[in-house]
Amino acid sequence: MSASVPSTRLARPAALLSVAAIVVALATGCADAPGSPPPTSSPPPTSSPPTTSVSGALVVGLSQTVDLGGGVRLTPLRVTQDSRCPTDVECVWPGTVELSVRVTSGPSSAEHVVELGKPTRLTVGTLLLRTVEPPPHSDTPIAPADYRFGFTWQPA
Repeated sequence: MSASVPSTRLARPAALLSVAAIVVALATGCADAPGSPPPTSSPPPTSSPPTTSVSGALVVGLSQTVDLGGGVRLTPLRVTQDSRCPTDVECVWPGTVELSVRVTSGPSSAEHVVELGKPTRLTVGTLLLRTVEPPPHSDTPIAPADYRFGFTWQPA
């Protein structure tokens, strides 16, 4: 008569591999997904005026300056992080965008880093990066000149 191996002994390695795979997926998110663009430099300045979206956000590209009113001007300088989940990938975290901007008020000018969806309080008001276009795709890097950023501004 042969000894039988309990089924729980055979299932345990498979269960441990599944748990390990989940832990790795949660730890990495989509930050290292293929096609995630590295930080970008600013394209040469352009003369295209900013537009206003349906949501009321001011839409502007890299190196374009928008007048926020009251003598305050905003210029997106460079994308420092774009870890948004590509549209053709299923991610456990949606990712984010961090953008270096220059805010000029009168004679003073300062550089700030703003993050998608998080209000940035400045001495002259509150800036919110509401939207970033285009959405990323895993096999097509986004050219710096193709980025469009939607901002809302609340003066102090």
